[in-house]
Amino acid sequence: MKFGENKDWDREHILSSKSVIYKITDKVKDFRKQGFSMTDSAFYNLGVNDYHDYISTWESYSPVYRNLQPSGIVSYDNLVYNNIFDDKYLFYIVFSSFVNTPKIFSLIYDGKITDVVDSFDSNHLYESLLSLNGGVIKYRSGANGFGIYVFDVYNNRLFYNNREISHDDLAEIVSKFKFGIIQEKIVQGKFAKSLFEKTINTIRIISIRSKNGVEHEIVAAIQRIGTNRSAPVDNFAQGGGCSIIDLETGVLGTVGRITENGPMFSDNHPDTGKTIKGLIVPNWDEIKSAIIGLTRKLPFFCYAAWDVVVCDDGITIIEINKRSSLDVFQIHKGFRNELLGQRYKENGWLVDF
Repeated sequence: MKFGENKDWDREHILSSKSVIYKITDKVKDFRKQGFSMTDSAFYNLGVNDYHDYISTWESYSPVYRNLQPSGIVSYDNLVYNNIFDDKYLFYIVFSSFVNTPKIFSLIYDGKITDVVDSFDSNHLYESLLSLNGGVIKYRSGANGFGIYVFDVYNNRLFYNNREISHDDLAEIVSKFKFGIIQEKIVQGKFAKSLFEKTINTIRIISIRSKNGVEHEIVAAIQRIGTNRSAPVDNFAQGGGCSIIDLETGVLGTVGRITENGPMFSDNHPDTGKTIKGLIVPNWDEIKSAIIGLTRKLPFFCYAAWDVVVCDDGITIIEINKRSSLDVFQIHKGFRNELLGQRYKENGWLVDF
């Protein structure tokens, strides 16, 4: 059964999910009746913290269902454009006209490569990646940073996660992908790189359209920061850190992350010791304006979660998502009574506890 076909099945599937990082124990309080997965109950320390302050796991999926419904502009528009969220190649085709996005060179079907850029030669994939100073192979759709291979070049040799890769290794990686893409490796700016140089450190920005309008508003943002555990990606689900961005000033807060022993917080990076709290995202107002400008290009959606890389000459959009896991935000505090929760409530996405 596919997600969106049966809400009862979706709810049971979602609330039964477990974290791959944090071991769920008998000490974790069960708030599944209130819509929280066991993982989120552990992350939010429910039972000590009041669950009324948090947007539940199940409520976080409400925008997905709304985006699957006609928007009122054209009866079928969301059913057509919704695929942009799910297909990274389609996203690239649509949004590369408006903003910097990672260039896609090839598609992978059942382990076989089809080039979509004439200048890229997948018949000599190893050499092609060397000439580009690296690249990325990942699923055409997917989440949480799983199944992503980021290749670097040192001394004219290819490496993945600090391990040298041979021609045969590369061929084996490609063979695993039923639906994949080969794309360029983004060069992040000095600020993003300074947070943790072993990963691309992305910002997740959530925008929501007003209930009776067409204009989006930025309602939450967080800086994801890679760690030794999460490398070569920055994803929170794989042990990366996260710092809330003040929407007005662009100032970063405390770094939160998940360990085997539960949530951990610090003003500094857990591996490098660099002070993160208090740093300011450069050109924050321009970044916000750029995101709002992009929402006007496709006004059909009520909700979008944008993955942004801050570069020295602007921004690069990695992808957009039709929902955002809120644990990366709410590990710090409940957002039910914050701006994000207020907009959820106005759109009818919250359930009365």
